[in-house]
Amino acid sequence: MIAKAAAIAREGRHSFIGTEHLLAAILANKNGQACALLRKNKFNLGELEKHLNLLLDNAAKLSGIIQPFARNKNRKVKKRLDASFFSFAIDLNQKAEQGGIDPVIGREQEIERMIHILGRRKKNNPVLIGEAGVGKTAIAEGLTYKIAQGAVPPFLRNKKIMRLDLTAIVAGTMFRGEFEMRLKRFLDQAEANPKIILFIDELHTVIGAGAAQGSLDTANILKPALARGSLRCIGATTFAEYQKYIEKDPALERRFQPIIIREPSVAETIKILSGVKKNYEKYHGVKITEEAIQAAAYLSDRYITERSLPDKAIDLIDEAASAAKMKIQPPKIIAALEKYEQELQKTIAEKILAVKSENYRQASILKQSQDFLNEKISRLKEKIEKTPLCFSGQITKEEIKLIVSENTGIPLSAITISEKKRLNDLEKVLGKKVIGQEKAIQNICQCVRRLRAGLSCPNRPLGSFIFLGPSGVGKTYLAQILAAEIFGDIKNLVRIDMSEFHESFNVSRLIGAPAGYIGYEEGGKLTEKIRRQPYSVVLFDEIEKAHSDALNILLQILEDGYLTDAQGRLVNFKNTLIIMTSNIGAAKLAQSAAWGFPSPKNPKAALPSEADLAAKYETSKKEVLQEIEGRFKPEFLNRVDKIIVFQSLDSSALAKIAALQIGQLQDRLSRQKISLNLDQKAAAALAKQALEIDRGARPLRRLIADWVEDPLAGLILSEKIKAGGKVRIGLEKEKIALKIQ
Repeated sequence: MIAKAAAIAREGRHSFIGTEHLLAAILANKNGQACALLRKNKFNLGELEKHLNLLLDNAAKLSGIIQPFARNKNRKVKKRLDASFFSFAIDLNQKAEQGGIDPVIGREQEIERMIHILGRRKKNNPVLIGEAGVGKTAIAEGLTYKIAQGAVPPFLRNKKIMRLDLTAIVAGTMFRGEFEMRLKRFLDQAEANPKIILFIDELHTVIGAGAAQGSLDTANILKPALARGSLRCIGATTFAEYQKYIEKDPALERRFQPIIIREPSVAETIKILSGVKKNYEKYHGVKITEEAIQAAAYLSDRYITERSLPDKAIDLIDEAASAAKMKIQPPKIIAALEKYEQELQKTIAEKILAVKSENYRQASILKQSQDFLNEKISRLKEKIEKTPLCFSGQITKEEIKLIVSENTGIPLSAITISEKKRLNDLEKVLGKKVIGQEKAIQNICQCVRRLRAGLSCPNRPLGSFIFLGPSGVGKTYLAQILAAEIFGDIKNLVRIDMSEFHESFNVSRLIGAPAGYIGYEEGGKLTEKIRRQPYSVVLFDEIEKAHSDALNILLQILEDGYLTDAQGRLVNFKNTLIIMTSNIGAAKLAQSAAWGFPSPKNPKAALPSEADLAAKYETSKKEVLQEIEGRFKPEFLNRVDKIIVFQSLDSSALAKIAALQIGQLQDRLSRQKISLNLDQKAAAALAKQALEIDRGARPLRRLIADWVEDPLAGLILSEKIKAGGKVRIGLEKEKIALKIQ
C-alpha cells in the first residue's frame, strides 16, 4: 500500500508522501477490504475519489523532487495530465477526430516548413505571421488534421496539439503568485509530456499577460522552456502585432522561427472553397454551386478590400448559404422532431410540478409519457442520420452578388435586358438633364458601358476625367447627375474643393496628419470618406488652384487604384469614378462661343454655320489642351483616361436650362397644388439676358429668382393665387410677366 502511495506521489511530482496518497492507494483497489469497510460505513467512494483527485491536483509543489526518485533519471515514467491541464487547453486532436476541423487545401509548403521547425533539437517553435484572415489558425489545425490521419513523420505521430486558453488561466486569479503558479504547473506538465505541442493563437497576447508589480508575465515564464527545446510551441500573429510586441523583446523573438503566410491568389481561394464547401452544405442544408464559389472568390477580391482571402470569400459563402436556408421550409421529419421535443419539455415541466404537489399518480402517468416521447425522438434522430443528405435549395452567383451588394453598397446585380436598355439610353437620360454638352456626355457614357460590361481594368479606378470649360457650363452638375444615375444616389458624390489645398502644409488633410501632429487619429478628409463610401464619384473641383503636392497624391490613385493614409492603411479607389474640373482656357472657349453671334457689342453679326462653329471649337480646344499641358506635369496627364473640353452655352441651350429650372420650381409648387407654365418667348428672354452676362447657366438662377419667384411669392402670400390656381410665365413689353389663369 505504501509503495502504491509512493507511485501516486511520483506521478503527481510531489516531494512527500502524505495521508492523501495513502487514501488514494486504498481507493485504487476497489475490491480490497479497506474499500469494503468504507462502503459498510456508508461512504460515497465516487465523491470521495473526486474530491481526493482535486486535492492532489491543487497540492502545492516544492522546488525539488525527492532523492530516491531522482536516482534513475533515464527510467521511463508514465506521465499523467491532471484535470486542470485540460481546463486551460483545448485538445485540437480530439476536435479533428470528431470532424470539427475543415480540411486545409494547399499550404503544403507552409505546413512542411512548420514540421521542419518542430523537428529541431532546440528553438523548435514556429510562429505563423500573416494578415488577418489568410488562414494562420487553419494551417495549425491542418497540421492537427494530418497528425490525426497519420500523414506526418514518425517524430510527430501520436502528438497532441493543445491550444492554450490564456484567458482561462488569468480568469479568477485574485492573489499574488496565483497566476504564475497556474501557468508554471501547466507548462511543467506540458514539458514533462513529450507528446504535447502547444498552440498559442494571437501570440502577442502573452506579452504582459498576468503581469503585476513584482511578478512575471507569460512571455518571461515561457522563455526558459522555449529555449531548451523541451516544450514545443506553435504561435500565430499578424505582421503589425509581431512588429509591435514580439520584435521589441529580442529574447522572445529569437526563440520563435517565423513562417510568413501570404494571402492566397483567387485561383487558390477557389480550390480552398471547393474543399470546405461540403461542411457548409451539410451545416446549412443547401447546395453550393461552382459558379457561386468562383463569384465569391472574384467579387470578394475586387470589392471587399480591407480584408484578406480566403476569409472574406468563405464569409460570403457562409452568409449566402444562411440567407438561402432562411427561405427553405424544414422537412416534415424535422418539423415532427421539433414538435416532439417541445412536447417533451412540456411533459417534464408538468411532471416536476406534479411531484412538488405530491400528486404521484399524475407524475407516474407523465413519466410514462416522457419515456414514450424519448423513444420517439430517438427513433426520429436515427432515421434522420440514416437518411442521405438532400439539399432543398442552392446558392448561385446571384446570391453571392446580393451579399456583396448588401455588405459594400455596390450594385452588382446582373446586367438584365432592362439594364442593358438603360445603359444604351444613358446619353438620352443625361442629355435631358445636362444641356449643350453632347460630346462630354458621349465620352462619359462610353466609359460607363465599358465598366458595366466588365471590361474595365480591375486595378485602376473605374474612370478618370478632367473636365475643362468656362464657369457655369455644367461640369460639376454632370458629376452630380452621374452619381445619381450610375451609383444610385447623389449622396454617392464625394466632393473635394481643391482651393482649400492651395498651401503645401494643407495637403496632409487629404490623407490625415502624420504621427505626432494634432488630428493624427482623425484620418484624412479624402481617405476616410472613401473608406465609408467605396463606390462613388470623387469630384476634385478646380484642381488648378491646388498645390502641386496635392496632385502628386493623385498619381497613385489614378495608376494603382489605392492610396495609403497617414496610419498606413490602404484605401481602395478601384470602385470610384474620378472627375477633376478646371477653368484653364475658359477665356479662349468663351471667345470661340461668342464668335459670329449677335451681342450688344456687335448686334448685326450674322449667325455662323454648324461647320464653322465646329472648326472654331476644335481650334480653341487644341489651344486649351496646349495650355493645360503647360500647367500640369506629363506624368499626371498621362494617367488620366480622358480630358473633356466643355462647350460654352449658346442661347438655345440656355433656354432649355431655363425650362428645366422652371420645371424644378413647378415641382416645389405642386405641393401647394399650383400649376406653373413657361412661355417659349419668356424662356428665350431669360436665355438672352443670361447670355449677355456671359457667365454660363448660373445667372439663370438669379434671374428666375428676381423675375419669377419674387413676384410669385407676393401673389401667394396675398392669396391672389390659391390651391388649384394656374400661372403662366409670359413676356410683355420685353419683360417677364406672370399671368394668373
